[in-house]
Amino acid sequence: MLRAHISEARRGRVAPDESRIRTSHSIMESAMRHSENLVCFSLGGWRQRLALRTLAFLLLFTSLTQAVAAEIPLSAPGKAAAQIRSGQTAEERTATAERLYEEIRRDHGKDITDSDIAVLISLLDSPDDSVRHWIAMSLGAIGPRAAVAAPKLLSLLPAADCLEVSFGSSAGIRYALKQMKVQVPAYPNCSKNVGSSQSARAR
Repeated sequence: MLRAHISEARRGRVAPDESRIRTSHSIMESAMRHSENLVCFSLGGWRQRLALRTLAFLLLFTSLTQAVAAEIPLSAPGKAAAQIRSGQTAEERTATAERLYEEIRRDHGKDITDSDIAVLISLLDSPDDSVRHWIAMSLGAIGPRAAVAAPKLLSLLPAADCLEVSFGSSAGIRYALKQMKVQVPAYPNCSKNVGSSQSARAR
């Protein structure tokens, strides 16, 4: 029963807010009954049952609320920006940026305003290359309307091209520039750049 409610909540990411709230309440009630059945079957007295029910509520409230909230779509890039900047780990920040891209891509960026584009450009200053990748992908999903971001993307591209990582922002930046109808530069000779830097340090 609990698994069925959780599946319903996940499907509810496209449902109205009121429906998602009702679903989350249903999850909470099922989880509390499930926990109570596990720990209360051998205990007697209403005080013990009340105490355990309260404890179950306190333990489940935070985790279930967060789980359901994670399925609620981000309303605008401004909300995503706040979550990215407050994220405690690179993985958390990257997951938020990726989810933002998926939502912008799904709607083809039709609800994105010039102010939203400015927010996205500001997120290209993130210290996480993986976040920069998904923000670039978001700008690319908007298309030529986001061409104002091209100078920033072009400035980031040389360093991104030469990052020795398995999944970097280079691909996202190049995709964004292509979608914006901006000429994409050729790949740099990263080995030459590395050699020049080493020579400079040797001097």
